[in-house]
Amino acid sequence: MTCSPTDRDVTARFACETLRFTRERVDLSAAARHCDLAILNRAHASSIAMLLAGKATLQIPLFLEHTLNARAVARLGAGLVAGKADGEQVVERLAALLDDLPRYPQAARRFAGRYADFNPSWQGGTMARAVEAVLGAGAAWDVSRPRS
Repeated sequence: MTCSPTDRDVTARFACETLRFTRERVDLSAAARHCDLAILNRAHASSIAMLLAGKATLQIPLFLEHTLNARAVARLGAGLVAGKADGEQVVERLAALLDDLPRYPQAARRFAGRYADFNPSWQGGTMARAVEAVLGAGAAWDVSRPRS
């Protein structure tokens, strides 16, 4: 979990061997390897890291993009979604994950199996080359009128 300096009282109260707080960027792949499940409020990269590691997630989305991503993870069966303003729901969904923990990681592992050859570095490079190709086309792209 990433915290601001104003959260020191929370970190002091809840930090323990199995719950860590940091102000530094977290290596998601390493975190995924060492956790049983993740509680996330971020978007795509966090969810993908957990899915590729076969880990269940409790998604607490903050914005629309996060909500769409969280719902996709839930549709896979790899996690549950809880509302950011509903503490009872967060506790209920976390309890549900813990009560049926084998089911959710199993779904995440199915996802990981489908994408076992996925290479984020290659993907990023491919996307960058595609953008460069479009930008390099320059005048070939007339944005003043819609394409048919």
